Amino acid sequence: MLLSAGFTTFSIHNIPSALIQKKNINSNLLITNVNVISMVPDDPELIFNQSVLVQDGIIQHIGIVEEIDLPKGTQIIDASEKYLIPGLIDAHVHLNDEAELAGYLANGVTGIRNMSGYPFHIPLRDKINNSKLLAPDFMTTGPIINSPGANQNIIQQLVISEEDGRQAVQSQFDAGFHLIKVYSNLTLEAFKGISEQAKVLGMKISGHSPEGLRTKGIPQEKPFDIAWEDSLGRGVISFEHVETIVWHALRDNLDEVKMIKAANKLRSSGESVTPTLLAHKRLVFMADSKEDYLNREGADTINPLVTFFNLEQYGPISIRKSSC
Repeated sequence: MLLSAGFTTFSIHNIPSALIQKKNINSNLLITNVNVISMVPDDPELIFNQSVLVQDGIIQHIGIVEEIDLPKGTQIIDASEKYLIPGLIDAHVHLNDEAELAGYLANGVTGIRNMSGYPFHIPLRDKINNSKLLAPDFMTTGPIINSPGANQNIIQQLVISEEDGRQAVQSQFDAGFHLIKVYSNLTLEAFKGISEQAKVLGMKISGHSPEGLRTKGIPQEKPFDIAWEDSLGRGVISFEHVETIVWHALRDNLDEVKMIKAANKLRSSGESVTPTLLAHKRLVFMADSKEDYLNREGADTINPLVTFFNLEQYGPISIRKSSC
């Protein structure tokens, strides 16, 4: 246990040097001769041979180089035959240590939404917001709030009663979190307390739609303890995973009429859906790899403590030369 605590402390404070904000960095940058992929409505999808002026991290001008009044000392990068796109956003991640931030930036991800908060995410968020750390724009939920049941795990905050739900939201607010993450085991009473207290505190809610107690025969033989519609209009801004619609709203029955009906209800109510289709692709890969998922190429870059806690879920892991 002591070893785990020590490793956790090391891993979340062992920040790659590339992420440390350097002093006296040239704040003016001009990227020339680049092909810009635009996301602006009514713009062409691709604009050739453009120059992009960036000052203090903000794009100030896109056009031909002759139109741009360059500040003195501007760094110029020739991007001939290359392409420039807006930064990517990963709307659902589980950030386990600060070192992962470098991986996001290296792959063009300039914004992430962390959906399982730990205490270290609060000072991390503040360092990023205060420009003390080079990182994607960062937002985080608090710890996942769930009720005991099939989907509970050690990192969740478990609640049962309405008062439990209120206290959980209040404790996360007091800790500095602004967004609540709910999970599928939640009882209706706990969800009522969560949604009402979140409204009082001006906090938003994301997560799975609460299903209540999952007893034998759900969902094929009998309906969920909590109807999917009971989640709507309760302060949830987004459902995380399209499976919460397929499994809960449709009861695993992909009937086109029922799908249209569920979509219309969502449109009327206003909740968004973060599809997280990659998670389903990963599940297929895990099945196809015959329990060898953790030995795939690149898996050695995952925080070893995270790997250890997921051995039962992902399967056995072999000794790698790069492991320590």
